[in-house]
Amino acid sequence: MTEAQALQKFNEAKDLLHRAQQVYAQAEKALQAASYSSPGQHFASGTDSEADATQKPMLTDY
Repeated sequence: MTEAQALQKFNEAKDLLHRAQQVYAQAEKALQAASYSSPGQHFASGTDSEADATQKPMLTDY
């Protein structure tokens, strides 16, 4: 692999990482919005400073 090819692969990987971070941020916001807009759900306390999926019950817990 030439240096130019390696640089191209690196840039592609960097672009994919950036896109993944954007998708993650959107999912995090959607999860947070869903948590706060569902009154009566025990995980919608309104005190979370950030959406933390590890602290939320899974759908299979119901």
